[in-house]
This record gives sequence, structure tokens and C-alpha cells, in this order.
Amino acid sequence: MTARPNAVTGEEVSAPFVLASGQRHPDLPSASWGPFIRVASGHTDGLMALMEVRLPPLTAGPNLHVHANEDEMFYVLGGVMTVQIGEELHEIAAGGLAWGARGTAHAYANRANEPLRLLIQLIPGGSEELFAEMGAYLRRAEDLGFDCAVSIDHLLLTPPAYACTWLEPVALLSALAGVTRAIKLGTMVLVLPLRNPAYFAKEWATLDLLSGGRSILGVGVGWHEEQFGLMWVPHKERGRRMDEMLEAVTALWAGDRVSYEGRYYRFRDLTIDPKPLQQPHPPIWIGGGSQPFEKVYGQTVTNIDPVLRRIAKYAKTWVPHSSATADMVKGDWEKIQRFMSEFGRKPGDMSKVYSNFVWVLKKGEKPESAVPHFETYSGMDLPYWREFYLLGEGEELAEKIRAKVANLGGCEYIVLNPLDWSMEQLELLAGEVLPRVARR
Repeated sequence: MTARPNAVTGEEVSAPFVLASGQRHPDLPSASWGPFIRVASGHTDGLMALMEVRLPPLTAGPNLHVHANEDEMFYVLGGVMTVQIGEELHEIAAGGLAWGARGTAHAYANRANEPLRLLIQLIPGGSEELFAEMGAYLRRAEDLGFDCAVSIDHLLLTPPAYACTWLEPVALLSALAGVTRAIKLGTMVLVLPLRNPAYFAKEWATLDLLSGGRSILGVGVGWHEEQFGLMWVPHKERGRRMDEMLEAVTALWAGDRVSYEGRYYRFRDLTIDPKPLQQPHPPIWIGGGSQPFEKVYGQTVTNIDPVLRRIAKYAKTWVPHSSATADMVKGDWEKIQRFMSEFGRKPGDMSKVYSNFVWVLKKGEKPESAVPHFETYSGMDLPYWREFYLLGEGEELAEKIRAKVANLGGCEYIVLNPLDWSMEQLELLAGEVLPRVARR
């Protein structure tokens, strides 16, 4: 095969891809891996692009084109792939999303048997420079063992709960899928009743496909009345609309020529493509439950049972409010288990999340030093943050997290929301807090 210039960089590519299925790189750990595709391309400057790609079993899918850009990033999405370097095309059977930078080899640890998974919640950002920081930040989070990154969904400013707005989550996660390697990407939570079932089914399925099946769909009913008014969705209908959305969207993901007849959404003989890569659908997390509503939202809630029934019926994972007290969480979980039995489900069918905003103080730092960071995102005050959020030195935070997890009766996921994009806070979490939590 003769050398041809790379269509993006202009660099000559003198060798075809070397594709060897099922091989193990000698530097990879001995955990359960494979099959692999080993991909190498020759360059005139002597550097090599090398990847070891873990491929989950997938059925054959449509051809998808994969290309290398200036950073020599490769993407493999599923089915029979056409891999392109410059003008050369090579067909391979592959699946899953892979990422590799020129001159490096990446190994992704198999964490399937770990009892506790660590997640990072994304904070707002809007500049091009910050997006570059996000990619570097999440790749470092991957290296430190974080399993997933999740984003909040708010269309408008929502004081006093939040003092900022947030990037639109589906667009954000789609962009981050292209600059991360293996970390899962999700919402916690997306306000589902504000969406249209057909449009959203296609939108999220596209995200799941582009991310290589790494998406987690966390949803909630929402609470901010102004957002619902702006979208012409009656605020009082949001719970029942949420139920119908979950039923309609999962039906559209599971089959073709689907009909649905609800009070708010109706369609006949409808097919939505593409389908999610994860079948029958991506994991569904549902947030909700008791919390100090009047203090956080300025609203009075007299009956939380409809929310808990929805969680019991539809959720793979329950996300309690971070501001819920121990008694609130315990009471909600008892009700959820009772409702699950009515739907023919067992408590073991559902996993649980502990989540919270966090700021790690270095030794000797005073809590007041965290005020500028908290007030960027929260409209509450220091006493509130100290009571309901995570603020303290490493050992203190680990003790608080262990206590909260115990209140849940154990949990499978811990979601922490650092208050800036600095590597320092990420490293403090990984080095000073989480090892102490893991020794629980």
C-alpha cells in the first residue's frame, strides 16, 4: 500500500493498519479482558499510534466511519467498522468505544466486581478553554478510578437552590463522549417531563451510540415552575407526564412500529432509529424523595408517595436528595421496598446512590475559605452547606460519607460534585477522602 497524506493533518501514512483480534498486550493487567483489536499505523516521523481496545460482544450493526484527527484519536462504535486514516479505509468487526492518543497505549480496568463505584458530578462551564479543561479533568478522573461523570439539568436560574445555570446536558455529554475513553456519562437528573417522547428517544439513543454505550439516564420530575411555564407544560401534570414518558421512550427503544396511547402522549406505528447501543435501554436512575422542601425550594410538599411509587416501578437506581436527613432516607427506602413488592420487584433489583456537593479542606484551612466556591453554585449559606453538604478535611468527609451510606443501608454508587474544575480538588478527593471511605 503506497503512502498517502492524512486528510486532516497532511502527514503521510505509509503503512496499513495492523489488525489483530484477540491479542493481549504484555503490559495489560491479567483481569478478564478481551477480545482486543490491536491497531498501529506508521508515520514518517517514526511515531506510532497504538491502542489496545476492549470490545464487548455486540451484534453486527451498520458501518460507521472512524477517523484520526490532529491528536490521532480513534473512535470505534459498534458492528462492522470502517476505519479511515487519510484516504485509506479498512473494514474490521468491532464494538464499543475506544480512544487512543498517538504514542500511547491505554488499558481500561475491569471494575465489574467492585462493590462501590465512584462518580463525579459536572459543574457549569461555558468557555472554549473550559471545555478543553473538562476533557483533561475527566481523563484524569478515569485514571483515578472514577466510574462515571454526571450532569445536572436546569433550563433557567433556580434560586435559592442554585445560584447558576447549567450547560444543556445532552449536548454536553455528547461532546464529552469524544474526549473521554471509558468513563460513563449521564444525567443526575434530567427533567424528563419537559421533553417530547419521540424526539427524546432519538436524542438519547444517539448519545448512547456515540458514547459507545456509556450513557446513564438519570431523570426526575423537576420542581421549578417557571421552567414548566416556559415550555407550556403544566407544572401539576409533571408526575403523570413522567410516567408516560418513561413508558413511551422505553417502548420506542425496545421495538419498531410502536403504538402508545396515554393521556398526554399518543402515537401509532412509530419507529425511532437509531436504537441505543445498550439494550433494551440504558440504565435508568430516578431521583426524588423527601427533603426540606420549604428551605431548599420554597415549596410545601405534603405527599411524596407518588414519587416513591414511580421509583419503585421504573428505576434501576434510586437517587435520594443530598439534603435529605437520615430519617427521611430511611423512611423513603422502607416505602420504596413496600411499593416494589406490589410491582413484583425485590429490593435487590434496585441499586442506590449517595450524592453530594463537596469541598475538601487542606489541613488547617477554615470552612469560611470554601464560601466563594459554594456561593458560585448554591444560593444557601455556610450553616446550610456545613449541615447538608460535604465540607471539611479528608477524614471528616470520609466519616460523613460512611454515615450517609449507612443511612441508606449501603449503596452501590457515591456521586461527588466538586465545586471547580481544578485538578487539586480531584486529587484531594482521590487521595485523602475516597481511600478512607473504601476502608468502611
